[in-house]
Amino acid sequence: MRFKSQIALLGIVGALSASLSWQTRAEEAARLASKGIYTAEQAGTGKAIYTAQCAACHGGNMAGIDVAPPLKGSAFLSAWSGKSVSVLDTRIRRTMPPDKPGSLNLDQAASVTAYILGYNGFPAGKTPLPSRPADQRSLIIDQLRR
Repeated sequence: MRFKSQIALLGIVGALSASLSWQTRAEEAARLASKGIYTAEQAGTGKAIYTAQCAACHGGNMAGIDVAPPLKGSAFLSAWSGKSVSVLDTRIRRTMPPDKPGSLNLDQAASVTAYILGYNGFPAGKTPLPSRPADQRSLIIDQLRR
């Protein structure tokens, strides 16, 4: 009987080890926004686009105006933390600005996304945020450790 319980225990340990190994690989495949997933230059380009196309509704300080939600602070993190950057970027590209949805091209939307991330304290890195949603899927908006 003791031998069977030892084998069962080894099976459980093996299953947990395999599960943790898979989780580690998934975490390595995902890149977190807090690790720098855009460049400062890209965010600078995004600031100019944001000012021209987004600030009228979301405010120059991203606090939100009327029905436009805030794009900064706890409201932003509550809405977007844990989600892929591609979800935010695609929303921007397809639905903004409301009077001209879809008018931002892939590079413009990625730049605005980079600016929003930077405004929220996510650090710039050495590699630009990819403009294609398929290339953004593994990029995750995480909680900043402050």
